[in-house]
Amino acid sequence: VRDLLPIGKTESMTIEYPREDVFTNAAAPVAEGALKPESNITFTAAKADVATIAHWLPASKQILDDAKFLAGYIDSRLRVGLAQEEEDQLLNGDGTGVNMLGIVPQATAYSATGIPATPNAFDIIRWAKLQVRKSFYSADAVVLNPEDWAKMELLKDAEGKYLHSAVTQGAVTRLWGMRVVESDSIPVGDFLVGAFNVAAQIWDREQANVMVSTEDRDNFVKNMVTIRAEERLALTVYRTKWSVSCSFAYS
Repeated sequence: VRDLLPIGKTESMTIEYPREDVFTNAAAPVAEGALKPESNITFTAAKADVATIAHWLPASKQILDDAKFLAGYIDSRLRVGLAQEEEDQLLNGDGTGVNMLGIVPQATAYSATGIPATPNAFDIIRWAKLQVRKSFYSADAVVLNPEDWAKMELLKDAEGKYLHSAVTQGAVTRLWGMRVVESDSIPVGDFLVGAFNVAAQIWDREQANVMVSTEDRDNFVKNMVTIRAEERLALTVYRTKWSVSCSFAYS
């Protein structure tokens, strides 16, 4: 999901920003000398606190000295762990305590009003794309659990032909022109469609890093090291109608 969002940098602990609620467009042709119509945008003051995501593990100094490849392996695994938790926070964080407030809790609920009868998963996602478009922005991606995407790729028509070939394109996996992002952080049966390039933004306070220290408890006398991975970031969501979240049933 990080790859879908614009990324900025911050040196603050809290980001204060305006969240757009309603845009009233009164633009119209105007006669010479006549009063121009007044449009209006209402905002809600919002803030996003910088969250710290971190974890650590102990390791033997001898093992790291004797098996040099382990240092790189551990570094990689710790960074992957950070990325997995970051993904979950960006999508599902509930905003309580030190948790981020993610995109899904702030997304607009899917509306099936007007969709053709007995829709399948492809139909539902296309309708969600339309719902975002009605907010005057085009959805650029859909986030799916890998199991759901596999089920969709395996859907067939009455003649046994795969349906996905008619709605996907190119080397980059796409559905209805939107990039498909497979995420384990989206529960099976849920999806998220959005104009991610404008709906939200990540603010990096401290990029992911891994540090090693012997100065932790009795590490020095035991020839142990503590390896810590950490990052700090915030998420701002500018307009909730630019993303749509829902659960669907397959047909």
